[in-house]
This record gives sequence, structure tokens and C-alpha cells, in this order.
Amino acid sequence: MISYHVFALDFVSHKQSGIQPTDQYDDIFESINKMAQACINCINQSRHLESSQIIKTLVVRDLYNPNKDEDLFEFSRLLEKLIASEPVDNKYISNELNWQYSYWGQKLASILIWKCYIQKKLTNKTFVNLSDYPHDYSTFSVRSGIIMRWIYARDHFYENLENKIIIFDDNTKEYKPQEKGIVFLTELDNPLLLPNSVLGEAYEVSRYLYFALQNLRILSRKNLDLIFPTMAHIYHIQWKVLSQLVHALQLSEEYKNCSVREIAYKVQRKFIDFDNEFSKNEKIPPTHFDYEYIYLRLRGNYENAINITDPTSRSRTSVLQQKYYCHDDHNDQEFRMDWTLAQMFAPAAYILNNEVEDFHSQYIIGVSKSKNTQLKNANMSETDKETND
Repeated sequence: MISYHVFALDFVSHKQSGIQPTDQYDDIFESINKMAQACINCINQSRHLESSQIIKTLVVRDLYNPNKDEDLFEFSRLLEKLIASEPVDNKYISNELNWQYSYWGQKLASILIWKCYIQKKLTNKTFVNLSDYPHDYSTFSVRSGIIMRWIYARDHFYENLENKIIIFDDNTKEYKPQEKGIVFLTELDNPLLLPNSVLGEAYEVSRYLYFALQNLRILSRKNLDLIFPTMAHIYHIQWKVLSQLVHALQLSEEYKNCSVREIAYKVQRKFIDFDNEFSKNEKIPPTHFDYEYIYLRLRGNYENAINITDPTSRSRTSVLQQKYYCHDDHNDQEFRMDWTLAQMFAPAAYILNNEVEDFHSQYIIGVSKSKNTQLKNANMSETDKETND
């Protein structure tokens, strides 16, 4: 129930980002907090059932992340912060030893972190700063780690990059570069790579999204199973990062005569240099930084999300063919939740897919075609002038 509430509010926050803060959602978030406290009581009473679930679902990734915490965070305190702004008097989460590696406890915490992110976007009320959350997800269970990496990447992007590289001008109906977009231009030709640069912030978002994708592929058996968040959710944030950087270069004088492929390759090469410099262990494939590749994968995953409601589609039948309800009863509830969220996401996927296509065709491809036409006309004018002379 918490997941259903948070998912519905997530799409509202997407459509209403930037509006004036309101208090109309306070009752909803308060009811979510009450459900979370009830979940803690249920998890405590069912601890013997989860036994070794954390071991079965653990995949260690990105262990040498530079944001790795010195000490493992106190999980019980994290739950207290996520549930309410005031300390929660709950005897069940006072035992830190039991909760630290609780599989169900981690799942609850990941959903509550998602809730806090949405609450901040809708109400502008920040009870706990998301940047204070643990950023080392290397020893989290796979499913919880996917959600936490995805939410951290989203929050980091919207706090540090969204509308700070390019911003839409309502008067001209075009995008114009912002301060960080101009700074990024200087970083492209600068051999010095800094973690706190615009490229460094974008790389941090990309890295968390990449490991979320890797774990999602494992958990969904190469997309044969239905897992939430879907690949479309993760690819969407990576596309937004790359699209803003690419369009910022298109708006500059220095790259005004370059094609989309040339600009995308320039951005990709800079990300690869950054990855080689700061990633000493697990490298990220170059395709993860390729705008055109990410765009095509995003569109394809949105099509799959839309087709999940079509009884004759391959997206739907491939999921149901791989699911055996009698095989593992403890996963039936999760599958029903994922299936319901997928049905809820289908209309949103249709809208988001159109938004992505419109931005790509109008501002990425459209700008490139316009510049090529201007260059062609200029060359023709010079040719005509030489002929007349």
C-alpha cells in the first residue's frame, strides 16, 4: 500500500514540479507514516521467516565508491527519520543488531526514502536531507539497492543539475544556457578533471544509475520478469542528464556547426575520461554515456511499458510465461505489486514517451537541422556571389 501511494504521488510531482507549495498532501503523507510504523511491527513479528533472504539477494557492487561511509549507518535511526520528523518511540527498532541487515527492513527503508523525496518535491518541506542518507549501497539487498540508487540519482540531478544547465524560456519558447551549462563548455577543453565540477555531478548521477540498471538486469532475468522501478524509470534520468549537456553544447557558438553525433561523442569521451580517472575498479561501459544509445533504449522501454496493457503484446506475454505462482509463494505478493504498478505506469509512460520524443525532435534534431540549413544557405549565397563576380 505504501508503494501504491508513493507511486501515484510520484507522477503528480513530475507534473506539478515548480508550482507553489501546498499543504493538501500532508494527510496522505501522515497516513503513509502510520502504515510504515505498522510495517515495522509486522516485520519484527515475522523476522524468523526472512532468515537468509539478505544473503540470497545480495550482490556487492561499487564497493569502492568514493562516497562510501566510514561506518555503516545505524539502520534503526534511519527508519525513525524516514517515518517522522520527531523521534519515534518504537521498541521494535531499538535493537540495531536485528535491523541492520533485515531484508524486509531495507525494503521498507527504500520505499520511505522514495516517499521523502516525493514529499520534498510536492511540499518543499524537508524533514530529513536526502544528502544525509547513506550513499554506499554496495551491501544492500538487490531490490532495495535499486530503489535507493535510483532515488539518490534523481535527487542529486534535480538538486544540482535540473534547470541549471539549460532552462526553458516561455517568451521565446526555446531553451537557453544557464551558468552550469556555460561552465560545462569550459570543462570540455580543460584536461583537469574535478569531482565537484558540473561533469563530476553528472558522472555521479550516471554511476548510481548504471549500477541500478545492472542489478535490475540480474533481478529481472534480462527483462523477462517484471520489476519496479523499470528500466524506463532509470533510463529517463540518464537521458535527462545527457540531453541537457548535449543541448547546452548545441546552443553554444563553438559547436553551432557540429552534428548531434559529433556533440554526443564529445560528451561521451569526456565522461569516459572521467570514469578512467576516478573509477579504479568497476568501469562503466561507454554506451552508458552515449546520448543516442540511451535515447533509443529509453524509447524502447517506454514502448514495452505501454504495451503491458495489451493482452497480445510480447511485453505482457513474456512476463506471464516466466511466472510460476506455485514455485515460490513468498514472491507472489511482490509480483502482484509490480504488476499493479506496471498497469498504473502505462498511461504515464505514454505521456513521458511523447515528451521525450518531442524534446528530441524539436530541440536536439530540430536545432541541428536548422543550423545545417543556415550553413547550406550561406554556402549557396557565397557560391552565387562568386559566380556573379
